[in-house]
Amino acid sequence: MNPRLLLTMTVFHTLVVYLLCAALLLWHWPRLWLPVFALFLGLLTGLVDLQSQEPQLPALLLLASGFFMASARPREAWLWPLLIAPWIPVLGLARAALEFTSWSQALTSAVAFVPAFIGAGAGALVARAGRFQIQVLDSSASSKS
Repeated sequence: MNPRLLLTMTVFHTLVVYLLCAALLLWHWPRLWLPVFALFLGLLTGLVDLQSQEPQLPALLLLASGFFMASARPREAWLWPLLIAPWIPVLGLARAALEFTSWSQALTSAVAFVPAFIGAGAGALVARAGRFQIQVLDSSASSKS
C-alpha cells in the first residue's frame, strides 16, 4: 500500500474517531466547544496539507482558522495557533517517516505557525476594535438621552 494513502486513511479515520470523542466530551463540558473545534480544524488542515502540492490552501486555512478562533475569544489569541498549527509539522514528520524521505521538508513545515499567529492577531484586533466601537456608540447614545 502506498505510504501516503496509508497516512491519509489513518488521519481521516482519526478525524472520525475524534468527532465521536468530541461529541461525548461536549455533552459533559459544552464550554470546551471552541478548543475542540480548533483541534479539529488543525487536524483537517493537516489532512489538506498532506494532499496538497502547494502551500497556499493550508496557509489560508491556518490564517482563517486563527482569525475566527481569536475573534471569538480574543483574550486567548495566543492559544489558537498552538492548537491549530502543530498538525502540519506533525503529519509532515509522519509522512517523512513513512515514505523514508528527507526530514528537511517536514521540519520547514514549522513555518505553519506564522499564518496561524497572523490570523489570530488579526482576529483579536478586529474583535477588540468591534467592542471598542460598540462602547463608543453606547456612550454617545446614552449622552444624547
